[in-house]
Amino acid sequence: MAVLSICGPYRSGKSYFISRVLGSPGAFRLGHSMQACTRGIWMATTVLECPDFAVVFLDTEGIDAVGASETMAMSLLTLTTLLSSFLIYNSKKCGESESVRVKKGFFPHFLWLLRDVSLKMTDREGKELAPTQFLHTRVFASESGELTDLGKSLVSLFPSLECATLPIPSTKRDIIRGIVEQQDKLKPAFNAAVDALIQQVLQKVAPKTAIDGTTTVTGKALAALARSYVEAVNRPGALPDLDQGWQAVVRLELKEVSYKLVREYEREMEAALVGNLPMEERYFLRIHEKTLNRKKSVLREEICRVNPLHSSHEEVQPLLDQLEQDIATWSEPSDNGGRKVTGGPLYCFTIRNFTASRKHSEILFNYLVKDSKVMQKFENAVRKSVSLDVESDIKGIEVKYHTRAIGPAASEVLERGLSELNQLSETLKRIPSAPRNVQVIGKGSDRIKLSWDTPEQNPDAVEEYVAYKRIEGEEWEEAERTENTRVLVKGLESCTKYELCVLATNSHIVSLMQSGVDAATKATVADGALNGALACLPGVGVILTAAGKLKPTQQEPLPADSRNTNRDCRIDKAARLAAIPLCLPALIFLAPLAPVGAVVCAVGAVGNQVGDLTEE
Repeated sequence: MAVLSICGPYRSGKSYFISRVLGSPGAFRLGHSMQACTRGIWMATTVLECPDFAVVFLDTEGIDAVGASETMAMSLLTLTTLLSSFLIYNSKKCGESESVRVKKGFFPHFLWLLRDVSLKMTDREGKELAPTQFLHTRVFASESGELTDLGKSLVSLFPSLECATLPIPSTKRDIIRGIVEQQDKLKPAFNAAVDALIQQVLQKVAPKTAIDGTTTVTGKALAALARSYVEAVNRPGALPDLDQGWQAVVRLELKEVSYKLVREYEREMEAALVGNLPMEERYFLRIHEKTLNRKKSVLREEICRVNPLHSSHEEVQPLLDQLEQDIATWSEPSDNGGRKVTGGPLYCFTIRNFTASRKHSEILFNYLVKDSKVMQKFENAVRKSVSLDVESDIKGIEVKYHTRAIGPAASEVLERGLSELNQLSETLKRIPSAPRNVQVIGKGSDRIKLSWDTPEQNPDAVEEYVAYKRIEGEEWEEAERTENTRVLVKGLESCTKYELCVLATNSHIVSLMQSGVDAATKATVADGALNGALACLPGVGVILTAAGKLKPTQQEPLPADSRNTNRDCRIDKAARLAAIPLCLPALIFLAPLAPVGAVVCAVGAVGNQVGDLTEE
């Protein structure tokens, strides 16, 4: 990017000329009073496109403007000079050169534009000189022909120092005031001189370079330079540090380069890993290192390009380390010297590889377990309550897994899977068989007492026995738990038949349920009294039977006009009345014996209850 700037005394036509160079006479605002129109530094909103670069135009506040301090004028001139690649100093008299003050540093090409020149430029002998010769021999040289201090400074600091002149545009004041709108009324000599000067300027304008003289300044770099220089000139007594200002630009540009390189790293890693995950960690890190080294090489080249004066190993290495840190953050080395990725794009790719490895490893392990049929052996062992040793099967699964598992999660999945299999294997080695010889050793109206022998297989593995109960046709429910080989099952219903069984358990597994025992509870006192009373009243059944015979008999239907209907009904009623005298003697004879039977049965029930208490 080239920066074409113009500066000089106010009311000297700076804004008009640079607008003409831009190709738009009204690009910058023109003033027609004693007050300065341009304040500070203005940049044109359009650029001039050249084949290899673009030209930015700057118009500055005039030197010695009304209300402007000398410090501000010099600061603006210094800032404009430092930012420009081609600087035009616009004035109407050569004597105004004494107002020019520049600071040591890197400077643009310098063109001194003299306005409203009507006289010839000659040497001391009257020989006509070109404007540039006049500048060097008359303005910057003393009577003896030697350069003045100002001339020496300008010649040594600016790459080129030239001079050009423009004649007066018009002698009419109204045309000068409306110079933009009345350009066709300007003197032809003035327009021709302006056009020729524009061509001369555009041929010599070149991109802005850095302090090293070789690096081209970009638009963002120009903005960073402007910010740095403005901060410097706004500090009282401070001078812009050109090297520090440029280093700020370099840091900004290299930061953008690093950001782009990180994005390129992500794209290249994505292309290398897609469809290839999971992969072993050593291959994964090898791809990372190759990609990272390519990005480091690009950054090293960019450093040499934008900052050749600071491209030694000591100055470049911190930037390369920062790029590596932006791509991957590592933990501190562990006791075994290993490190883990904790941040950056590499961490994201590491997580993806680990996740893919874990999924692949889990599928592989489950397949090998299923293929070995070890789970079927486990199920059969549980079904038959027999111990099982599957160490050889587990070892076979481990060997096959090692030959086919891939990625960083393989060891973790194998360790977890083998732990579960070994734990199940150890459990199956301690399966207790069912308790033996379950039998009833006592019972009452609401309880039954059971005893049994310890299991034949792994009796020492039994931690607890659990008794279950159910009434025939209903679901099993837990009744009691004990660590002994006998238990009293309580809370039963009297005079009820139950199925009972006992299981041996530990914290890992339960034995199979063997065939239980059947047992019925005894009667209560109330049950005995009722049963005795009913037993002593067999006549009740006779009475009920007789009562049943008193019901109307079922007869075949007769014709509607039958004459025997009334006679049959009279015979049936007579039979009912005749049955009543036959039942009364039985009731009178058996009724006194009912209390005796109830007492006898009640005594028996009390004896059962006492027996229950004795058994407990």
